Amino acid sequence: MSRFVSLLIFVFCLLPILSFAQRYDVSHLSTKVNTVGSETGAVVLDDALLLYSSHGIGDKDLMQLRLASVDSLGRTGRGRNCTWPINNKRTHTGNAAYDAQHDRLFYTLCEADDTGAIQCAVWMAQRRNGRWQRGRRLGGDVNLSGYTNTHPTVGYQPDGSTLLYFVSDRPGGLGGLDIWYVVVRDEVAGRCVNLGAPVNSAADELTPFYDTTSRTLYFSSDRTDGLGGYDIYRSTGDRDAWQRPKPLPAPINSKYNDLYFTVGTACGCWGFLSSNREDSMFETDSSCCNDLYRWRLLPDKKEEANPPTPEPSNTLTLQPSNPEPTPPTQSHTPSFTQSIVLFFHNDQPDAGSWSDRTEQTYFQTYNRYMFRREEYIAAADSATRWQVESFFDEARYNCDRFEQLMEYMRDDLEAGRKVEVTLQGYASTPHTGSYNMHLSARRIASVVNQLRQWKGGVLSRYLDSGQLQVQVLPYGSQTAAALKGRVDPVFSVEMARERRVEIVGYQCR
Repeated sequence: MSRFVSLLIFVFCLLPILSFAQRYDVSHLSTKVNTVGSETGAVVLDDALLLYSSHGIGDKDLMQLRLASVDSLGRTGRGRNCTWPINNKRTHTGNAAYDAQHDRLFYTLCEADDTGAIQCAVWMAQRRNGRWQRGRRLGGDVNLSGYTNTHPTVGYQPDGSTLLYFVSDRPGGLGGLDIWYVVVRDEVAGRCVNLGAPVNSAADELTPFYDTTSRTLYFSSDRTDGLGGYDIYRSTGDRDAWQRPKPLPAPINSKYNDLYFTVGTACGCWGFLSSNREDSMFETDSSCCNDLYRWRLLPDKKEEANPPTPEPSNTLTLQPSNPEPTPPTQSHTPSFTQSIVLFFHNDQPDAGSWSDRTEQTYFQTYNRYMFRREEYIAAADSATRWQVESFFDEARYNCDRFEQLMEYMRDDLEAGRKVEVTLQGYASTPHTGSYNMHLSARRIASVVNQLRQWKGGVLSRYLDSGQLQVQVLPYGSQTAAALKGRVDPVFSVEMARERRVEIVGYQCR
């Protein structure tokens, strides 16, 4: 088994290096969503809704936001009117970006000026108690008068504040339309900064989308090294530090205009783009209108031709984790000989709920947790700060091991083996034992949701058939180590270690 695990870890470590060689499939969405007008800017909200812009729906021939359902594989339902108080019936409304961490939506309103040129401004709406509020024009110098300001997309600062990227033709750029950014804290926008080279150029750069999981910025440009028209590029980094952009391969790019590339899920294995390529729908002009397309990653050809040879049936026993903090080290070696510990922020997921179920996945809760790292460090004193940093390194390390274990699990299941995984959930002590039993169950449910939705749902059919079984033990705080007459602050490492799910068993036969 050690040879198999070593090979798996080697391949896992190579994934970031091989990512630019990945192959794609692109499929045209049906008339449930696309029309003879233009459809653009599809983004996924809450893993269940597709929010996109459509032109030509309604009486005034305006771009408006619409909704459709979307499942874990990126398959969409029928489009419908968006009834949130966001669409403006007198101007074009579109280009939405979801700020999941702060439950905000950035979008643009566009109208013609006195010369007939279209000018756009960035607006923001907040969701409170599950309902979207009426939007307001973003302040600061984002909406510089006399220029267009559009195409928002969201990243985050280490302190959890929003890093808003957007497009503008204002002075100070490298030419035409450029990508800019601004920090938004407590709904207040700061000073706007041009992203600069190598992302911006003398050509136009527009329709950015920032994937926070992979720290990758996707955008379109009409620079000269593409296939024709606007092509989609990607660059890794954030704020002021970016790698040189590279165009995505065909069939993502074509000789037509390819725009609004978005990633639809945490696995990064499918999403959407807009294009006016040959099979797009139109009324009178075959190149007039953009349609929505779904893209997905295809398996590597070498993996298809030479799948790894599975080892004989085995049982992997995972030992309980050490609850005591250890000094930080330079690196960790992934191992399946100890339990995999998945940590959660206080009262997450679904704070205040008495339900045993959640719609969230573990990766969703984990990503939000990682953005609170600086908040935890700031709450620690100088003597224990290293423990907080070590804890977050450990949380990241265990999340990586969870990803590796799912790879290991998929290989066993595809080889026809039956797999049983045992999960134990824990909570910290501030709440009652009864509440914590429900909270622990929700944490386990988020891990099961992650198993079901990982890489577009490749494990889902094994869960449905019973070939993959999950044994769950929601302990609440009744068995938690912190229950020893001591109640620590929410941001203490001791308390943080209690908010966890442990994968303590992996049995294969």
